[in-house]
Amino acid sequence: MVSIDDGTADVPESERYTRVIVTGTYDAAAEVAILNRSQGGAPGAWVLTPLVQADGTAVPVVRGWTADRGSTPPPPAGTVKITGVLQTAENSALAPRLTSRPLQADEVAIISTAELIGIYPTREVYDGFVVLDTPSP
Repeated sequence: MVSIDDGTADVPESERYTRVIVTGTYDAAAEVAILNRSQGGAPGAWVLTPLVQADGTAVPVVRGWTADRGSTPPPPAGTVKITGVLQTAENSALAPRLTSRPLQADEVAIISTAELIGIYPTREVYDGFVVLDTPSP
């Protein structure tokens, strides 16, 4: 397992699917829904929340899936240590085909580098994301 700590924000393709450990504080105000993500055939969205590390770098974390965004529990407060699977950013060319309606401010169609920069314009952001496996407060 690899630790993502202060350092480069680039995620090379060779590190995709690597299990990682990340420590930081969730920024619940910057949480967004990644639309059109089904689970077991049911429509829904991924819940993406940045985990801000000590150096201020935001690591986007898919905390889970929801069919009803109103029922999504908030992320834990304070410093947390999580484990998950590292993913590279998705191809932004797919975004126009993934949604048939205008997006709200807290929604995106795809987790691309451009989307991540737009979501977190005042932070350095990892060029990829982590799919949460195990949280620990």
